[in-house]
Amino acid sequence: MMPPPPRLNIRLQPYLLQDVRATSAVVTGAPQVGGEVKWAITPNDVLDLTVNTDFAQADVDRQVINLTRFSVFFPERRQFFLENASLFSLGTDNYIQPFFSRRIGLDAFGNPIPIDAGARYVRRTTSENIGLLFIQTRAGDRRNLPQSRFAVARFSCNLGEENRLGAMLNLRQDALTSTTPTVTNIVTSLDGFWRISPSWSYQAMVSNSQTRGASGNGFGAYSFLAWNDNAGYIGLVNAIVSPDYNAGTGFVGRQNVAVTSLGMYLNFRPDWKPSFIRAFEPDLFINLFHGVSDGKLQEANIQFSPIYITFQNGANLVFSIQPNWQFPTERFTPNCRRERCRRRLHLHAI
Repeated sequence: MMPPPPRLNIRLQPYLLQDVRATSAVVTGAPQVGGEVKWAITPNDVLDLTVNTDFAQADVDRQVINLTRFSVFFPERRQFFLENASLFSLGTDNYIQPFFSRRIGLDAFGNPIPIDAGARYVRRTTSENIGLLFIQTRAGDRRNLPQSRFAVARFSCNLGEENRLGAMLNLRQDALTSTTPTVTNIVTSLDGFWRISPSWSYQAMVSNSQTRGASGNGFGAYSFLAWNDNAGYIGLVNAIVSPDYNAGTGFVGRQNVAVTSLGMYLNFRPDWKPSFIRAFEPDLFINLFHGVSDGKLQEANIQFSPIYITFQNGANLVFSIQPNWQFPTERFTPNCRRERCRRRLHLHAI
């Protein structure tokens, strides 16, 4: 007996918002209408449409204190962009990502920018993956925000059983405003993953940016070689971001930097260990940061944990040594008035 043919699979999520002031029970402003449509065209193809997108249910970002030279990477929390996010993920969170969905619908301070409309098409099979994304955000008169259009095209194919090769094209166009010209940013990227052996793996990415109407013609790259086994882990990360690399729809932790990071840890489980201890995992991580333009060492840090005990209940007992070196490339002045700083120093001297 043959199964019945598939039916139309569409999900609608409309919404209506109206501002009402509780003190006077007066309705203010025009109602906001929008919503999303999800259409499962086939078991492998999905189309998402959004109009006047509402992100009121997104979680609030956690507050952090950043004492490094790198920008803080805040993960995406909006449901529309979380779906199929892995397909558009290239590079690494810490240093360089050609595509970062938080650049769409949010400004540099995390304030929302209204999204007029958007569409996303995803096709996933056992041999290839295709992703297309189109978004248009609304212009803002108060903050002089331009109307922006975003287009992302992603393709990846499987080579053999455990290898992958892919490419991505990102386009961002910010329209003309009273104070800024029209800016078009195009980023092209190639990436791949290779399973050398059951324990060895290698992944890499190269990216190029071209910007019309502003500076931003540069390159970036990322490489990660890892050995991961029951006995431990060894990983070598290399990343480079040129001074003029500009990913208009991506995340860049810092420009003009070349990163070399070597890390390793052991997974030691001797027969004589007590039953409440799972493993001894001493580690060593070395991070070096050089300038691309001059090759000078900008900073370095080492983390050495001779004592790292993991217990059966998941708790850890760690003793670490973490020396850090900073080599500022510009004159550094503390963020306080000179006279106030002098008074503080005088009081401490007394």
